[in-house]
This record gives sequence, C-alpha cells and structure tokens, in this order.
Amino acid sequence: MTHTIFYITPSVELLGARISLVELLRHLDRTRYRPVVICHRYGPLIDKLKEINVETRIVRFGNWRKPKYWPLIPFAIRELVALGKIEKAALFHSNEFWSFPYARLAANRLGIPAFSHFRCSRTPQQIPPRKIKNYLLPKADMLIAVSRAQQRLFRDFPEMADRITVIHNGVDLEQFERADGIGFRREIGMNSDGHLFGIVGPVSPHKGIEEFIRSAKIICDALPNAHFAVVGPERPHAFADTMQTLAQSLNIEKNVVFTGFRMDIPQIMSAFDVLITPSRVEAFGRVILEAMSAGTPVVASQVGGIPEIIDRPEIGVLVPPESPEKLAAAVLSLIADPEKKKRMIEIAREHVRKNFTIARHTRQVEQIYEKFL
Repeated sequence: MTHTIFYITPSVELLGARISLVELLRHLDRTRYRPVVICHRYGPLIDKLKEINVETRIVRFGNWRKPKYWPLIPFAIRELVALGKIEKAALFHSNEFWSFPYARLAANRLGIPAFSHFRCSRTPQQIPPRKIKNYLLPKADMLIAVSRAQQRLFRDFPEMADRITVIHNGVDLEQFERADGIGFRREIGMNSDGHLFGIVGPVSPHKGIEEFIRSAKIICDALPNAHFAVVGPERPHAFADTMQTLAQSLNIEKNVVFTGFRMDIPQIMSAFDVLITPSRVEAFGRVILEAMSAGTPVVASQVGGIPEIIDRPEIGVLVPPESPEKLAAAVLSLIADPEKKKRMIEIAREHVRKNFTIARHTRQVEQIYEKFL
C-alpha cells in the first residue's frame, strides 16, 4: 500500500532546509510513500521538485505569528483539510517548525498524525519555551531534530521526551565525489598555484561572515596568493554591502569574491582548499558534510550541531566562535602540513560514508513513518 504524505514548507528558496527536503524526497521509497509538497507560492523549490517527479500544491498561508497573515489562517486550514481528503493524506510532515501550526490544525481535523522537522539555527534565548508553545510544537506526534543540540532546546518540555528523535542530515556522496572544481576557479580568475578558501551559506551575520572576512586578511598577510569566495544569497543586502566594504577597508577586496546564490555547490566545494564555517549559531552544518564528501577539509566554529559532525580532531578543526585569529591560524596550519590535510580528507570522507549518507537518513525517517502508518 502506498501512503500519501503531505510535506508543508514555509519557504520555496533552495537553501539548506529545502535542499535537505529535496534529498529526502529524492531517496524516499516511492513504492511505499507518495510525497506531495505544500508551498505557499511558486519558486525555485517547485522547479527542483518537478525534476525529481514530486507533486506540489499551492496553498496561500503566511507567517503564523504575524498579525497581517491572521485573516488567512482559517482559509488555509480549510484548504489543507479539503486537499487532505481529496488526496487521502495519511500524515503531515512540516519541513520546518514555522509551518507546523498549519499542519497540526489540518491534521487534527483529518484525524491523522502531524510531524515537524526542527532545523532552526537559533540560540535557546531566541527559541524560548513561549515560542515553542506558540508554534504548537508540544502537540507534535513526532519532532525530528537535526542534532542533539537542537533536541536540548526542548529540555523544558519533559513530556515530549518520547516524541523527539534526532536524525542527522545526510548527503549523496556520489554528487560530490565526482565533482570537479577547476571551472569555478577559472571563473573567478584564479591561477593554478593559488589557494582558495570559501564559506557557503546565506550572507547573514549568524553565519560568521565578518569573522570570515577578518580571518581572510590574516591569511592574506601570510599567503599573498590566497583567494576567498563567499557563496550564498545576500540577505539582507545591506549586510552584504557592509561586508564588501569591510573587505575594501582591509585592502583585500581583490582577493574576495561574493558569488551570490549558486546551484553548482558540488563543483564549488571541490574547488576549495579549505571550507571555513565560522557560524555563530548552527543547527547542524550540512555544508560541512558536503565539503567532506568533495574531499575538502573543514575549519568550523564549535557551536550547535557542528561538533556532532566533527567529533574528533582527525575529521576537521574546531575553533571558538567569533575568533578570526584562531580561524586563520587553523587554516594556515592545514596549508602548512599537506600530509595532515591529506589524512583529514580521507578520514572525513569515510566518516561521512559511515554515518551521514542520504540513504541512512531516509531509512531513519521512514522508520518513524512506519510507527504511525
């Protein structure tokens, strides 16, 4: 029997959470599950889902806690319930907690379970118990946290202990192992003997972009042929402008390129000598797995779920957050020791192959579904 699962997402931009959703659905057992993704509007995610033959439906809904969207709530719930009846939905799965209230209320009327993934890069202060209640998360039949660090955000809700499970994200190693980064290096005007260091993710303060730029100055002083790529959508634009101005003030603007949003992440990861992930907060750190799969060593900040990936020094280098000096020192240490770098690449790739494949991730999610279907 094939079960229809409604996945509801609060965004249609192809960033980490939605990429994780696409990869889950790409590897889902279609003989057992029929995924239907509910979006609030058209966007890049829908185009990507079409490529992998996943159906989508548009239901107009907005941010649950913003008053301007409150008049839409009853109409959205009613439409979700009607769709659920027509499509014979067996389960609601909210890809991020922002859209979970819609899933919960519609599922209640249909008499089916409602799950939520919890992928939110926020500190405990930013996700207090009040906010958890406001988004109806204590009423989830199952909550899937992407890291133990995320799971700990629910310590004030002991009654949820048996309804929270940790399933780390997974990656498709094959996509990254076969990628070639030469084209990207040429595109940004690099010569063959230069070093390229990169950061991948939204150009936002919590990703540690400022620390990346400041560490770039230190690295450039030691390695004049060093280049740096900031890869990701610029939001807010004012912050990206500030970071470009910072690079100019440090006299490294010729060494730093801001690429904007890119789809060719496997090729870009393969082009880097080191991926630098200096996040101030991080739910998990999917880009770290992607870099390791591509054969690129990682230097990252010791926050959130990152230490659950880099759980020993042979796999990658962890530094304190908001510390550009230590960030630069760790990068320079790797470049100065090619043998250490080579060993780290081999061990890290095997670590991903053993613990973080998309196949493993998908089977774990499916096992949770089976408990309720």
